[in-house]
Amino acid sequence: MNIRITSRGAAWAILAVALLSFGAVALQGAYIHPKQETTQVRPKKSAVKVPTQKKVEPAKQTPPAPTDMAKEFDCLAKNIYWEGHTQGLNGQRMIGYVTVKRKGEPSWPNTICGVVLQKRGKTAQFSWTMQVSAKRAPLNRAKWLIAREVAREVLAGWQPTNPKFRCARFYKRDDNKGVSQKNADWFDRALRKVGTVEDHAYYCAT
Repeated sequence: MNIRITSRGAAWAILAVALLSFGAVALQGAYIHPKQETTQVRPKKSAVKVPTQKKVEPAKQTPPAPTDMAKEFDCLAKNIYWEGHTQGLNGQRMIGYVTVKRKGEPSWPNTICGVVLQKRGKTAQFSWTMQVSAKRAPLNRAKWLIAREVAREVLAGWQPTNPKFRCARFYKRDDNKGVSQKNADWFDRALRKVGTVEDHAYYCAT
């Protein structure tokens, strides 16, 4: 079978082959083997050093020494008993109040027992401590139980209903019994009298 190729057909055939060849070359140029890919190197960012803040630890506080509350209670009750067992409840409450309010103030120790047993030279803050051992049990059981109940009230926060008595840190017998004239003069000269409760006069610092 003879195939005749006309000059026009040959021209179209040559053009088609040329286009196919050009397309193949273009595709080959566009394709890059993965191994031949160029990697773009990004410039390293300069690390900015942020100053680290040191963790501030809270200051260590020395825990307070545990207080022997039973002993503190006993000291307060005994002071109320020996100083005021001849008085009524209000008189005993005021004695207990003054005792507790002295605790921790500049002129007195920071415990109730320290306040009750405090001595200065040959004198004591409470005269009974010079005559009776603090270890001695009170003689009148009924009054001792009352003094203990009053001590509980004071430790629970009892305070005088009359505000002018709340600054009281000193007291003495209003008739000056049991107080030397020198001490009685000191009370009137150095302190401010705020009033009496039963047979005791109460004073505040000026």
